Amino acid sequence: MPPGSNAAKQRPRRSDTPRGKDVFRPAEPKDLDRKLLERNLAAFARHLPSIHRKLTAVNQPRSRLLISGRRDFDVEFGGVRLYGMGAREAAKRRVKIFFETPYDRTRLIIAPPDTSNLDKFANLAVYRALRHAAKDADILFAKNPIRECFHLVVLGVGLAEQLPLLVKETNCQHLIFIEPNNEFLYHSLRTFDWDKFLRGFLTEGKTISVEENTTPKGIAVSIRNQMRFINPAFIDGAFIYKSYPNSLLDGAALEMAADLNLFLTGLGFLEDEIDMMRNSYHNLKDFSGAYFKERKTRCEMPAFVVASGPSLDNDLPFLKANADRAIVISCGTSIRILLRNGIVPDFHMEMENVPAVADLMEKISAVHSLGGITLVASTTVDPRVKSYFDRTIFYFRAGLASCIMFAPEDGTNIPQGMPTVSNLGLSFAQQIGCHSIYMFGIDLGARDPKRHHAKDAPYGEGELDFTTVIDQPVPGNLGGTVYSEAIYLWSRDTMQDVIKYMGPGYTYYNCSDGIRILGTTPKLSSTISLPTTAAKSETVERIVGRFDRYESAMFQKAWADRNHVLEIRKFRDLLLNLCRPPRSGGNGRSRKKLGFSLDYMQRVVRALIPPRTNPSIEIHCYRGSTFLTMIALYFYFTRIHSRAKRRAMEQILRDQFADLINRIADRVVEFYGELDPEKTERDAKDADAALGRSRRPRPKRSEPRTKPRKTPANGAAARRRETRRNGGKSRPGRTL
Repeated sequence: MPPGSNAAKQRPRRSDTPRGKDVFRPAEPKDLDRKLLERNLAAFARHLPSIHRKLTAVNQPRSRLLISGRRDFDVEFGGVRLYGMGAREAAKRRVKIFFETPYDRTRLIIAPPDTSNLDKFANLAVYRALRHAAKDADILFAKNPIRECFHLVVLGVGLAEQLPLLVKETNCQHLIFIEPNNEFLYHSLRTFDWDKFLRGFLTEGKTISVEENTTPKGIAVSIRNQMRFINPAFIDGAFIYKSYPNSLLDGAALEMAADLNLFLTGLGFLEDEIDMMRNSYHNLKDFSGAYFKERKTRCEMPAFVVASGPSLDNDLPFLKANADRAIVISCGTSIRILLRNGIVPDFHMEMENVPAVADLMEKISAVHSLGGITLVASTTVDPRVKSYFDRTIFYFRAGLASCIMFAPEDGTNIPQGMPTVSNLGLSFAQQIGCHSIYMFGIDLGARDPKRHHAKDAPYGEGELDFTTVIDQPVPGNLGGTVYSEAIYLWSRDTMQDVIKYMGPGYTYYNCSDGIRILGTTPKLSSTISLPTTAAKSETVERIVGRFDRYESAMFQKAWADRNHVLEIRKFRDLLLNLCRPPRSGGNGRSRKKLGFSLDYMQRVVRALIPPRTNPSIEIHCYRGSTFLTMIALYFYFTRIHSRAKRRAMEQILRDQFADLINRIADRVVEFYGELDPEKTERDAKDADAALGRSRRPRPKRSEPRTKPRKTPANGAAARRRETRRNGGKSRPGRTL
């Protein structure tokens, strides 16, 4: 083009049309590093084998990789580009924008700790920590947390250039990512150094979780479970980064935000564990009845699983007319509703350890006969409950210290029987072999939140308090909108899981006018027709007769043959040693830090959630109150924006955390003494002999010396003087 021509003068500006190095074209084999591909595949095979299998299965990608003159990459599919620019440039821009947006759009922020949600152990630790922070260190707390976070969720990986930027910005210790398009990961093998990234990230204490669910709800629940397993105490402040627009990933982000209160639900308290161990001890000490054991069986009769939701009132006439044609299972307070309406259940389910259950049974038994009803209950219920029934089948509720302590064998828990007694009833119906299950009053919410239970439930008459706020709109089982709340939604999710887990061969009819439960068929009781069956009493006796009997020797082995005092003190010492400052390793050498604030708490978390190991009694005793304390302490710690103040706070928290560990052990030993004073006294003496009577390790303080260290220059001069005094020989240096 001749210089000075009109065409030359009218050339587009650089910002209007990509030129030269900014132009993208299809990448050719010569543009790509074959060795990078091989290293990356080997890295995935070594660290993330599930991803490796998916990547090696990609043969003919429908998308194509683009490259620019700057050796930046993009992906094109159907004429549409993923980034519209280079992946590296897009990552820099989007990560910068991401951290400039308001925190509440991109982070999981929990509510400030409330004393009513903490137990006495956590409350005391938090109170003392905050008092020392204000009085001794003049520490103030901000509204929002610092940028550092423990958990980082990346929804969509693309070509992965954003990953190292996000990790650097957040110092995350647990990276969770999902990529629904395998072709993006396939192309990234040729553009991103996965080998370097994975090797650099997977250092001590760091974890990568890969999410592979294909529904928004499934992704959200799985991510929640991963966070709770890796570290439930440091969920506050977790970032959720969406790499590109995608309806599946957008839905998952919304589900996580909606279920935020479930991230910390069900962690428990020490006193709850103690109550349940106490109840189990007294229930089993002289018990000679049956206990639940999982086994394959089949019952030809259908099951009616009955809870006390408000829609139960509509189905009581049907239940009364058909009670002889099905195994009737009452759940919790529904037993009174059924008895008042002339319906006698065959099995009654109880799981709560509160005295109110026994108080209610006392009132019911004064009016109605409980004869012929078999109680199926957790060993953790109030010991008075079983006295109102002629026959009891105990099960050993999993996830509790009492189960580890007293269960005679594996398989004695009714699976997925949590978090509500309705879950327990549904699972029991499955376990006794009923393949047609009808659900009544399992509303898990209400169309009118003011009418939250059936008419004859004890809540309506003021015998039991109901303070739950039902205000979350969800799809109804029979159409329309029903209002629910967090625990009910957790209950629904668990029901959906157990229905899916049991597989084909079962039919579930949801006759409740409550929330929708996937895997069940909505059905009005007026449309149900059941055949007449043989005498139901014989079927019930066969069901009960399949269970083994609990013997006194089982209790003796669980309680008398184990030194519980020694074990709790050994575990206490383990936790205290994990809390030692970096310079206080047992061999005098520096303990390697995990590279994250409050790293000693992460070591404690791993001791409380050991991978591939069943938790001990002692772990269960420590878990709940310790996690609650860590959640509260971490909340305040991450709202200190001054590094110097955070260092001061870290020592304050270390001291209070060590005190918590000691207080929990002392309370557990005290509890054992309440159960069996003579045995506990003997065990304590044996523990003293085994551990050393005065031995109670506490983390050494790592406070600054009263005399300041010398400056580097003065220190160097001192070393030169010492070298001259030693005849030219210097002492070996030490690691600080």
